[in-house]
Amino acid sequence: MVRSGQPTILLVDSDLELLDKNGSLLQEMGLFNHLHAENGSEALAMIRNFNPDLLILSQNLPDISGLTILSKVREMDEDRSKTIIIIYGDKINERVLAKAGRIGVDDIIVAPYDDDTFKRQILNTLHEEPDARTAETERLMEKCSELIEEGKLDEALETCTDVISLSDNAEVYYNMGYILSVRGDFEGALKSFKKATVINNQHARAFKQMGLIYQKMGRIDEAQRNLEHAAELHMVLNQENEAEEILNTVLTLRPNTTNVYNTLGIIYRHQGRLQEAVVAYDKARKIHPDDENIFFNMARVFIDLNDIPKAQEALRKAVSLNRKFTPAADLLRATELGIKLRTWRRGCLEALSRCLTPCPPSPRKSLSADSGSGSSRWKPPSPSGPPFSSERGRGASSSSRCPAPTTPPWGWTRPAAGPSTSSPTARYIPSRARW
Repeated sequence: MVRSGQPTILLVDSDLELLDKNGSLLQEMGLFNHLHAENGSEALAMIRNFNPDLLILSQNLPDISGLTILSKVREMDEDRSKTIIIIYGDKINERVLAKAGRIGVDDIIVAPYDDDTFKRQILNTLHEEPDARTAETERLMEKCSELIEEGKLDEALETCTDVISLSDNAEVYYNMGYILSVRGDFEGALKSFKKATVINNQHARAFKQMGLIYQKMGRIDEAQRNLEHAAELHMVLNQENEAEEILNTVLTLRPNTTNVYNTLGIIYRHQGRLQEAVVAYDKARKIHPDDENIFFNMARVFIDLNDIPKAQEALRKAVSLNRKFTPAADLLRATELGIKLRTWRRGCLEALSRCLTPCPPSPRKSLSADSGSGSSRWKPPSPSGPPFSSERGRGASSSSRCPAPTTPPWGWTRPAAGPSTSSPTARYIPSRARW
């Protein structure tokens, strides 16, 4: 419950038009004491300074998510931890719902919603005892789950009805749909599952169950549509195993469904099952040979497999199907450039290896008599030409010269002519090394 008098309400949203609209709706309800914040940092500062009774905020904020703000509010002192919280947005999925429940959000409004829904949920939240009501709802939901596990479906259905009298809860409608489907009441089950998806349009399990019921009823098109939507939601939640199971079910209904094989390929690639991904994309390609996206996805798998020629072949096909397919064209150029760079690098390393290998010692010697000893000793010949002269090496014949280095792709700098005072090794100095 809020303090007596006008409640202080804090609205938080980065969409200024929606922020003004919600403020106008509050005024229509007779609630004039409200503050506005455009991001999470402003909201936290206002919460500390004004201690609002009700916090209404979007999950989609630019700097901090709505749930992060709510966590910080609940960690504040006892007075602020009792702030009533309503969160809304169009990206509220099952993961967000679960975290919101742990934090202690009082109500959730899933977009899109109309003005009447917004007003009604705010009024209900302001004039209820949130702690007692939430505790009773949770107790009944737990009891419902236990009855379902025990197989007492009639009692479980009655308990679910009691929960709905307290709050429209998507999970309760899902449980009701499950009970009715087990009892063979497919129409009633569909109504409950649809109600769950209206409350939470990200409820993947409800869409899946609707698809399975439509399958049993022989309504294949509706079954496929709901199952594919459920798989997409599981993919968004990074629940790839669940998505794979549903997609394989779709293939039993329609074996030649291109997008299913394409999605399976994406799943397999993310899981590192690259050969299975290739098989899935190949099946999709055979069904729909004019889809450039399939060839693009195949190319990415071939790159992961380090099979560049096949990747380039797939990318060229994708570009030929759609000349404006920029990602495929960019990736094709990148692979071609990568091959050239590797070739240049290999050539450079080979040139370095040849050039940095010391030349063999010269077979020629200059002999002179050593006066007094009668022995002869070797004297190095005086250099008479540049060290890289084509007519003469470092005192060696043409058969013993160190081979000239291959010119690298970026050019090389010739050392200054004249005798060398260091190791008799031909050297080149890269001036613009790039690879």
